[in-house]
Amino acid sequence: MGYNMVKATIDLLRLAISLGIKFKYFILMSGQDYPIKPQSYIHDFYEKYNTDFLAYNKISYLVRFFNDKVWFYHYMEYPLFNPRHPARNKLLVRLYYAI
Repeated sequence: MGYNMVKATIDLLRLAISLGIKFKYFILMSGQDYPIKPQSYIHDFYEKYNTDFLAYNKISYLVRFFNDKVWFYHYMEYPLFNPRHPARNKLLVRLYYAI
């Protein structure tokens, strides 16, 4: 979790580009995504709608959601800063979140 997922995504995109194949699009799916349509349907959909699809929300409406993301996931790979890790350093956790 944390930055490793971002790094893996960037590495995979770089690899795909370096193959020299002219891809029309990339579909990025994480472990929480599950396609409910067959691959043929997804390919046909992107052929029909040749555009980018992005979703966004104003952060002000999701303050609790983002607080939870920071509190529970932000430092998952750094045990001393991770408030849920048994090896956490309580002083470092409190200092970070107090600032």
